[in-house]
Amino acid sequence: MFRSWKLLTVLMVTGFLAAGSARAVTVHQGVDVSGLTTPNSDAAFASWQSQVSSFTVDDMSGISCGGGPTVCTTTAGSTFTQGVGALQATNFNGGVVSGANLLLVEVTNPGSFTWTLATPADAFGFFAFDNDGGMLTVDFVDGTAQQYNLATAIGSSDSLFWGITGLGTNIASVTITTEDVPGYSTWDRFVLGATVPVPAALPLFLSGLAFFGFVARRRARAAAA
Repeated sequence: MFRSWKLLTVLMVTGFLAAGSARAVTVHQGVDVSGLTTPNSDAAFASWQSQVSSFTVDDMSGISCGGGPTVCTTTAGSTFTQGVGALQATNFNGGVVSGANLLLVEVTNPGSFTWTLATPADAFGFFAFDNDGGMLTVDFVDGTAQQYNLATAIGSSDSLFWGITGLGTNIASVTITTEDVPGYSTWDRFVLGATVPVPAALPLFLSGLAFFGFVARRRARAAAA
């Protein structure tokens, strides 16, 4: 029995290593609606950070814009391209959203822009101010896409953090369609990173070890009796 148990353990370890890792998609969203306090958005950002191994802040500092429709290039090399409405770099600092230069989207119900990532990432997030709902579309490098709802409502006058981890494949671009009645929403502190992989077979491996340990103990007690 001991030899059989050892053999099964080796097979389970091999299966665990061969299974590699799995990633669970998680949306991290926090909306603040009470003055300039930021507990919900800060907590959502902290939750997002806890699930990435590393990340880059792709903010608007040093931004340059040009072309038509407007294309803004960040210092990290990503681009923000105007869709519907006006896209511009501005020193406007609304509420809790901080930065020397923010991305300002003039909404024409709706407004939109596309963020094209400069480096591979399977996790991203951002802060927004005065956003009254909208949708984002994630386009992946493999040609697939996913859509997510920005579940904020009219009157959400403070900061939003929205982020996602565990997408499983690298992101090519993110298109955000937003509303702000009657005018402007600001976007800053875009972050991109890599999700920490979670071993897919670990729970199965541990439960298998426990089971075979239990069987071995029962046989040992029976033999002693």
